[in-house]
Amino acid sequence: MIAMLQRVCWNSSDWRLPTGSSSDGGYPRQMGFGHEEWNFQIDDAFDGNVYGYLYYKKPSEQAMMKSGGHFQIGFWVIHPETREKLLVGYYHDATLPTPADYERLDAYFREQSIYDRRVNELLAAVPRLGFDRAREEVTNAVVEHWLSFKCPVDQVEILSASGYIPLPDRIQDKSIGLRFTHPTFVPKIPTISEAKSVTAEKRAHAKERTTPLAEDGYYREIGARLRYIVPRHNTLSNQFSTWLKENEYTDVHQEVSGVDIEFTSGDNTCRAELKVCYGVGTTKAIREALGQLLEYNYYGTRQPAERWFIILDQQPSANDKRYVANLRTKLGLPLVLGWREEKDFRLLEF
Repeated sequence: MIAMLQRVCWNSSDWRLPTGSSSDGGYPRQMGFGHEEWNFQIDDAFDGNVYGYLYYKKPSEQAMMKSGGHFQIGFWVIHPETREKLLVGYYHDATLPTPADYERLDAYFREQSIYDRRVNELLAAVPRLGFDRAREEVTNAVVEHWLSFKCPVDQVEILSASGYIPLPDRIQDKSIGLRFTHPTFVPKIPTISEAKSVTAEKRAHAKERTTPLAEDGYYREIGARLRYIVPRHNTLSNQFSTWLKENEYTDVHQEVSGVDIEFTSGDNTCRAELKVCYGVGTTKAIREALGQLLEYNYYGTRQPAERWFIILDQQPSANDKRYVANLRTKLGLPLVLGWREEKDFRLLEF
């Protein structure tokens, strides 16, 4: 097996669908997306394999002989704000599809309406493409064999945003090339366990927001009505983020891959779902937060955090507290219930 690092464009949804968030050059800048933005969509796996896009299409005969046709691929990005190189996921044992694989994959994508869904996802991210061009891009990925590698689902791994691995400029005297079309072959790709040695300061610098979330009011259309929404959620997020930093929590990041706030407590990765209770009450807010936390920790290839925080902008009731305590003790969910008291926060860890 040969190990290689392949650069991909930036994505804000774990490379499960295009997000229109890439700031990279080349094809992503020209088209507004990259085909690799579906590389970790395991729900589209066929016959136990995820089919992924690499700009590197045809390994040389020498590479095929040396690898035996098996490649470990580390996907990495350049962070749009810090410009740091970050390893975001792996295909631990990828191989090249056969012509028969592509024929069967094409039929499967048509039968399961995966083409249709991907066209809609692409148009949502890049509406200027238009339906015909979007359809052409999506179907050509299979029929023109642009999805050039396949990997068993159990060998696909996407890192959580708080676990992205900062890459050096060189690995064992091998420079990491910036070009999409030329992967960097390396003796060994860094692993999650090796990421523990990366300092918290460096990890935080790689993902830290440069500005707080906007707290001004804005209009949103709901059904046929326009309602004035004060983004109390953003205020709560900014206040809780500040409170965490002031109370010696580290790696505090807002709005990463759909998660309200991720941070570190000691050696534990923490994910927090923040809820504004205005108009719905604390019980319904907790109900909604639980579903989101389950998704953020277990959906697809996400790695679960050690601690899950539900943070409300109002004090929960005694029944709320007993309910969350029962979920923690009887189901083993690593829940922490918290709420804002003026500009301070209370945490109930049971």
